[in-house]
Amino acid sequence: MFFTKHTKINRDATKGIEIEKYAFDLIHIDELEKMSEDNRFLVDVAGNVENLEPLYTTQKTEHEKKMLKFDLSNGRFSVKVTLFDEIAERYEYLLKNKNEEPVMIIIATAKISKYQGLAYLTNYPATKIYVNPSHYSSKQITVGPEPINERQYSPEVEEEETMMTVKDIKAVGEDFLEKKIWCKITVKKLDEKAP
Repeated sequence: MFFTKHTKINRDATKGIEIEKYAFDLIHIDELEKMSEDNRFLVDVAGNVENLEPLYTTQKTEHEKKMLKFDLSNGRFSVKVTLFDEIAERYEYLLKNKNEEPVMIIIATAKISKYQGLAYLTNYPATKIYVNPSHYSSKQITVGPEPINERQYSPEVEEEETMMTVKDIKAVGEDFLEKKIWCKITVKKLDEKAP
């Protein structure tokens, strides 16, 4: 939620809507870079833990800071994560003692920042981390690299350009799932009043 000085809050006398105890609004890792310019929002992100570094202590002021660094990856994109202090200590123990490979986590209400020009995630007082969750939302993302289909990603393969009508496109079968289709359209009428 984002509140402004114009936000008004009223008490709801009815039962209201039921909010799930654990609900996430997962953001794709590849979208974090553009979101890092606006630090008003905290995000929910899921992925595999990679390149887990040992917990270490730094002292830039009179106070010591514990830091835990790792990468969070969905198999195609990754983002650096730095956890601080109590949450770093707690999750360093959990992450390094997990026997499952890979270790998948959901970081709820993470703060997006920038360091040396790159987006990274860190914890905030509200941040919670769920290790290998069975929550249904974790199944909505693809975690881990998918086998690369050479036909789809190989630049050497020249794909045949198939020109089709809209009627033809509606009738294509599964053999067209990974093919490019070209369609030429003619705009006959434009509704300028449409939203």
